[in-house]
Formats: sequence, structure tokens, C-alpha cells
Amino acid sequence: ILKPSHFKTKRNQEIYSTAQALRVRGEHVDAHSILSTMLTEEDKTLVDYVFSLDVKGDPFNWEMYANRVLNAHRLDAMSTALTAAKVCVDVASLDYPEEAQNRVMALVNAAMATQGTSGSSYTAFEAASAAIEQFRRAFEGESLGLECGIPSVDEALGGFKENELYIVAGRPGMGKTTFAMNVAEEVAKTKTVLFISLEMGKHQVGSKLISQLARLDTKGLRRGKADPQTIERAVHAANSSKDLKLKFIQQANITVEGIAARARQEIAAGGELGMVVVDYLQLMTTDDNETRAVEVGKVSRGLKLLAIELGIPVIALAQLNRKVEQRENKRPYMSDLRDSGSIEQDADVIMFLYRESEYTPSADPTEAELILAKFRMETKGTIKLRFCGEESRFKEYHETYAPYRREAM
Repeated sequence: ILKPSHFKTKRNQEIYSTAQALRVRGEHVDAHSILSTMLTEEDKTLVDYVFSLDVKGDPFNWEMYANRVLNAHRLDAMSTALTAAKVCVDVASLDYPEEAQNRVMALVNAAMATQGTSGSSYTAFEAASAAIEQFRRAFEGESLGLECGIPSVDEALGGFKENELYIVAGRPGMGKTTFAMNVAEEVAKTKTVLFISLEMGKHQVGSKLISQLARLDTKGLRRGKADPQTIERAVHAANSSKDLKLKFIQQANITVEGIAARARQEIAAGGELGMVVVDYLQLMTTDDNETRAVEVGKVSRGLKLLAIELGIPVIALAQLNRKVEQRENKRPYMSDLRDSGSIEQDADVIMFLYRESEYTPSADPTEAELILAKFRMETKGTIKLRFCGEESRFKEYHETYAPYRREAM
């Protein structure tokens, strides 16, 4: 649970570090063994202090004491961050407040990151019991994941589950952002969704949102040539968006740490955070000067850890490389993920969006496939969907629910 750095005084850090070293070597840990390891010359103050520790507290209540030390460290880290943040604000330039804001967010985020240092452990029986409880809830009809409103997708995935990273990948024009916004809209009816938009501006996002809410093509509206009925539907859709707990974040060079800070702010403000969506993964950055593949790998790992820390599903959109265009069968493979790094290892589910009409003019432009290329503990397959581009929406392929499936790979 504890590291030497969790203790405030240097003396306690040294004592604890010595105890850890003795334990690693398999030696007995007590006042005598600690002192014999630490002392290079007689230090009566240290001897008295270590022996005084030997009679304090109840050893059977060690976990409570450890957690008190950890909590004190967390509070101290937050206090230090707030002091440093105050300095950043005091010296900030009136012309560049964003710089101070970024520094403050980085400080607070670093302090909050100490919340996850203790980790967790559990026995095999506890893990098995947790699984049995999950099975029971499923048998009682309880949804164990967040639904997206497309029955075939919800049935195949069992909903978007907490702690899991979902990658939605495809070539440009396949509808990745549309699919992600459809999912976000459905979830945002009950829970807060943070949508990190790195590719589209506010007006583009708004136009796409109105299109899917009003079920209409906004092309005429964007060109100022819409009839009064279309305008009325658009205004009504814009007003209805007030009921959605959907928040868009647009920030250049945003990192996983920046997203984590925004998510924690939302939770601290009392919001029930249900999901984070990133559009798209390869546009994110890290603070390291690494190759692009390594950098993308660190981003994907960071997003997976974020899903675990916050206990929510995280959806990240991803681009595919151009190798797809060179094959006769243009349905994507896992190796087509651009700068894949550790994406394949980190993701719990990898889905490819594919529309044949992007390559074959005679193909039905409304036909789409959602290929489940990786699905931990489940069977891979393909779900056939109906793509309505003018409405910015994916729907069931059939009028009645009858999902089409086949092995994708």
C-alpha cells in the first residue's frame, strides 16, 4: 500500500525504505534489524526513535494505519498543488491566461494521480464471487453496460462496460464520428459524456448533432436554402439538446492526463460521468519525444488505465493506414491500424466500420458493417447496419431486429 515517498519526514522515509529492503531479502523486520542496517555510527536519537515505534499501535490494525498515512500524503499533495497553482495565477500574463490554466490543470492532475497509487488485491474466491454476482444480475435482466440504442450492437456487445477500452476504427468517410456521436447521444440521456473532439470545430459538431437529433440533412441549412419546416425542425432539435448531458471538449495537443483532469473535474462537480469518447486517438499527443508508434501506444495504454481508474467505458476512434486501399478485399484487419503500437493489446474491443459503397459505386450506400475484430472473452463477428448519412445516424439493418453476423477474420 505504501511507498517511502508517502511519508512526510526524511527519517520516516529512510526507516520504511530500510524495512522494505529487509523484507525483500527475506530477513526479519524489527527495531534491531532496521537499526543495524541504518546505523553507520552511534545515533542515540535515531535509536530512541526507532525503539519508540516498536511499541506504538496495534499490529493487527496495520491496514488502517497505512491508509491514514496514504490519505495524509494525498491531502499534502493536493495542498502543495493548490499553493503552486496560486503562484501560477498570480504571475500569469493577462494576455495569455491559457498558459496559466494549463499549468494549474497539470498541477491538480498530478496531485489527483496519487489517488491511484495503492492499487488493489483480491483472492481467487473474491474474483469468482464477483463473476457469479455479475451472472446473477444478467439473469435478472439487468443491463451490465451502457446501451447505444442500436439493438443488434447492444445485444452483441452486452452494452459498453465499465473499465473497458473500445476502439472504433476505419478509413476516412466510413462514419466513425457519426457512430461515436450516436452512442454518446444515447448514453447522454442519463449520464454525462465527455466527447473529446480533436478534428471538428464547434459549428461542425453542432451541425452534425442537429442532423442526428432532427433526422434531417443540414446541407440546405448550411447554405441558407432551407424551407421554414426544416428550419423549425432544426431549432426544435437544438432546443432538445439541452436535455443531453453531453459535453464537448476541443483543445489542441490534449494529452491523456488533460482528459483525466477534465473527467475528475466533472466528477468533483457532482456529475455522474458515464463515458469518455476521443475523436480520434492518433491526434492525441504525449510530452515525450518518442517515435509516433511508441507515442500512440502510450496514449492507448493511458486511455485503458483511465477507463479502469474512473470505472467507465472509454471509446477511442482510430484511423487505418492506406494498406487497405491496395487489397482487393478492402475489409480491414488488425494490422491496418495506423501507428498501432500497443492498441491491439490495450483494447478490450476493436471494431471496424466498413461501407462497400466507398469503393464500389454500384453498392448500396446505406449498407454498413460493424466488424468485431477483437472481443475479449466473446466471439468475433460482423453486425450489418443501415447507414443514413443525411441524418448522421446508424440504424438497424432490418425493420425488425434480426442481426446479421459472420466471422470477420
